[in-house]
Amino acid sequence: MYELDPFKNFLVILGEHIDRSQWMDRLPPNAVVVDMALHCHLMSLDQRCLLTLKIIETCPPETRIHIRNSAFGDKFLELYGVVLKDREAIYYHFADIERIINGQRSIVHSSVDLIADNLDHLSKIVCDSMTTIQKDHHRIGLQNHKWHCLHPAVEAPAVLPSRDAAASQRILWASRTDMEKRPSLLPLIASHLSRSAPDIHMDVFGGSVAKGFNPRMLERLPNLRYHGPYDGFGSLPLSQSAIFLYTSLHDGIPNVILEAMSYGLAVIAPDVGSIAEVVDGKTGILLPSLADDRDMADSYVQAIRTLVNDPDLIRSVAEKAHAFVRRVHSPGAYRARVADLFGLRQRQLQHA
Repeated sequence: MYELDPFKNFLVILGEHIDRSQWMDRLPPNAVVVDMALHCHLMSLDQRCLLTLKIIETCPPETRIHIRNSAFGDKFLELYGVVLKDREAIYYHFADIERIINGQRSIVHSSVDLIADNLDHLSKIVCDSMTTIQKDHHRIGLQNHKWHCLHPAVEAPAVLPSRDAAASQRILWASRTDMEKRPSLLPLIASHLSRSAPDIHMDVFGGSVAKGFNPRMLERLPNLRYHGPYDGFGSLPLSQSAIFLYTSLHDGIPNVILEAMSYGLAVIAPDVGSIAEVVDGKTGILLPSLADDRDMADSYVQAIRTLVNDPDLIRSVAEKAHAFVRRVHSPGAYRARVADLFGLRQRQLQHA
């Protein structure tokens, strides 16, 4: 939006506590940030929502309200959604939260009921995939015209970076180490590979936001090295790996997968959420999502060995993935979609 109209102002309200702010430097220069966890740390979530409402009420009627699917955003919509009925209010819905309980995959949290309760008060529901939209339509089945797809954008290099000679023997994993990303699979995969393919090594990057996973589980494995948190995908040792491993219990379309594809890495990922829209067998290897960790780890190992034993397959997958990202998820395509979605036009600036 800033690129389309640099004179627009943005107010960003953060209502939840996180260990460290992420990507604050990526906000446009005319964005004002209100971090309630920092300045209102004694307030309850309900009180923060009330303060947010008071702030919104001071804004002009034409102010567009964007609400991200989150504990803070959902609570605000639950309490004050009806107040938004005379404003343009957009809700961003990505993916349900799933867990494996007693060996079965179950949805433990979904925003569908919240959306249904506030459907008359919302102007648009924006999703990052058609898979999420289709699921919402199936479960709600009303006012389908309010749903819109906005594919995430990734800046892909024009030319694929070169790889080290031994890159096909190194596996890269980068994500959050929260339980939902299923990092518990990594020691199992590494142990299996140490027996069946000892020349293959794994580099693991990521930090935890929600806690719950003990990174010590990734220590003392001869073929796995845990590097801790990383600062953006470009900071990773991309020339040293040719294969990108992604594990998760649920998801929309993960940015990290698109970033890996944009840099020409051959992606192996589970068929959860909307991942099949980008990893389709030609642009990467899509694995059935299995509830049992050992069965799932075995599937990853088989896929890894398939790629390692076929350099031409790695090259083919990487090239098709790179081309797909440049075609569907380019910043230009994203900017055009944002302009269409919110009725914006590129402001023409005159220079003296």
